[in-house]
Amino acid sequence: MSGHLGTTRKDSLLAEIDVNSSGRPLLAVIEEVEGGAAYVVTKRDRPAAVLMPIQKVEDLMASTVAGGGR
Repeated sequence: MSGHLGTTRKDSLLAEIDVNSSGRPLLAVIEEVEGGAAYVVTKRDRPAAVLMPIQKVEDLMASTVAGGGR
């Protein structure tokens, strides 16, 4: 689903946003992420990155360290 938000992979729980053709201002997307949204960023219909609130990233890193890296 290039060009707009929506899931395209059946196993994905995150909405996807295409890096080349989202048509949305980056600031608007960042504001959504600050509000708790998370996206898989795709490039040519392939997952390239995850965009999520920094607190979620820090929580994931802390739980990985606390869990012995698992």
